[in-house]
Amino acid sequence: MTTLPIQESRINQAAQSFFVEAGDAFRLIRDQRLYKNSYSDFDAYCKERWGYTKQHVNRLCKGAEAWHELEASDRFSMLPTNERQVRELSRVEPEQQIEAWVDAVESSVGQPTVTEVQQAVRRVQQRAQWTPGSSAVVDSGQHKGAVVEVAKIENQGAVVHAKLPESEDTYPFLAGELTIIEVAPEPDPAPKKPSLREQNQMLKALLLQVLTEAMLQPELSSQIKLALAE
Repeated sequence: MTTLPIQESRINQAAQSFFVEAGDAFRLIRDQRLYKNSYSDFDAYCKERWGYTKQHVNRLCKGAEAWHELEASDRFSMLPTNERQVRELSRVEPEQQIEAWVDAVESSVGQPTVTEVQQAVRRVQQRAQWTPGSSAVVDSGQHKGAVVEVAKIENQGAVVHAKLPESEDTYPFLAGELTIIEVAPEPDPAPKKPSLREQNQMLKALLLQVLTEAMLQPELSSQIKLALAE
């Protein structure tokens, strides 16, 4: 049974041990409005009962969700141990959170620091921009200053193959050597195929139009229209 005292007990214990417990408990209190008998709203509950802003508590809830996403992926022997780490991960989408944590773990010795997680998140955000057709300027090396067109990426975005000016040949750059100046637009989604019901309605409408224009006996035309209406 979910009650306010039970969830508050989890928060008190988590304050000295594990932030995920606190985030989970606050989320239940918020979503099920367990505070409503004693407080006017969730904002008042956070401030008066815990001395927290609602924004901070929502960050705890979001951080706990990010932690559970990492745990559910079953890819890690090492998971975040503090709220600041998952706060940084929460700045990107769930699938990118996994990518960023992989990056952070591989780039650190032991448990990643908050700064290392921040840097990993920035790298993931940058890699998301390396879409084919995007324009970038070369910041260093023999092609410094050249504006290139992204062709493809490799090694999770660490290497970017781009077309050099006035050439169809591609050259491999390190992602850190380029700065995106124009992101290619997303391709238009494929037209949605009509459902079977929609196809039937379109066919009936077409047949009714044909009947209207055809020279049929009124009685026969009425019978066909009645059948189509069923």
